[in-house]
Amino acid sequence: MRTLSFVFSHKLPVVKKRVKAGSPTSFPENKSGKGSFGAGILLLAVSVLTIYVAYNIATEDRIVPQTPSVSRADKIDSRLSEFMDEKIDPVLKDNHNRNLDAVKRAVQDVNDLFSQYEQGVAPFVDDVTSWGTRFGIIGRYAGEKYDTWWKDKESTTRVADYISEKFGKHVFAGNKIEGDLQLIVNNFLQDVEANQNLMLSEITEQIEMSGLPIDKNLFKPENFTPKFKQDLEPVLKEMAKDSMNVGLLSILGGFILEESATKIVQSVLAAVSSGIAATTASSAASSAVSTGVIQGGNMLSISAAGGGAGSFGGPAGMIIGAVVGLTVGVIIDWWATEKLQEKLTDQCVSFLNNTKTAILSSEEGLIPSLYQSLSITGESYRRVINANLRKE
Repeated sequence: MRTLSFVFSHKLPVVKKRVKAGSPTSFPENKSGKGSFGAGILLLAVSVLTIYVAYNIATEDRIVPQTPSVSRADKIDSRLSEFMDEKIDPVLKDNHNRNLDAVKRAVQDVNDLFSQYEQGVAPFVDDVTSWGTRFGIIGRYAGEKYDTWWKDKESTTRVADYISEKFGKHVFAGNKIEGDLQLIVNNFLQDVEANQNLMLSEITEQIEMSGLPIDKNLFKPENFTPKFKQDLEPVLKEMAKDSMNVGLLSILGGFILEESATKIVQSVLAAVSSGIAATTASSAASSAVSTGVIQGGNMLSISAAGGGAGSFGGPAGMIIGAVVGLTVGVIIDWWATEKLQEKLTDQCVSFLNNTKTAILSSEEGLIPSLYQSLSITGESYRRVINANLRKE
């Protein structure tokens, strides 16, 4: 503003005019040219000053943004985030895909297992529909009623034990289906453990090549692997606090115990067994009523209840109890018909398919449980690795 005051307070030279009387006002011709040159210089100076003043006025109150300074800690944090995104996440994704393949193998193993079970249906049906077995069932059934009516026994399991023995011989017993499923799950857990070891090896290799300003000794396999598993357990438990699969998640995290497969199978069977029993009884009763063989399925309901509450223990026992009740009911209801074998075969195959579907695909079955657990486990892996990279 001071410059502007100077410009306007400076007195410019006055050019005198010569005007002839009676003629229009005009400037005299400057023959020497000196006056025109001086005026041009003056005009140029005024123009430059005007531009300079205008620029200062325009920029006088302008706030020039200051470039923020980036601390060393912020730079390191940015590098670590970039490293996690570009190097670690692809390794985690590969591991997750390998685990998904392990789930698919386990599912295929279960399908193959039940195909083997189905091969035993025909020999089982031939056995229990023989006249010797039919009379054996009727005799034992009468004995149960005698015990109930005359000896005040709440329940007996003569028929259930008789049919269960034959079903276990030809198809599967309670301890067999548990053992077969445990073998499949144990193979799956071994696949997951191998995948985890490969993942940790790839991660330590990426860290070694990274050039990150961290202590590389902490990430040598012999140091990082046990530390990783130690840090993983509480993270898994925290993320699974609202999940029914806390035990399974811990196992998938690398804490595989000898009884782990047993716990997983028992958990799944416990969740689905009551549904399998109810579905089996309902299906058989509906079939019998729809064909007019019995009215209301009374005999079948009695037999199914007896089988379900028989001498079988645990979730697998409840499943065996369901098929025993199914078998007894069909034999009694279709006793004198030519279609006894056909109906019993259809009911047994349907029972196996329903059981397999429940074990694999029900809300608390093997497939949803494994998929949910793998997803949570993958996120837990990332948290633990990220936390270890950022430790001082």
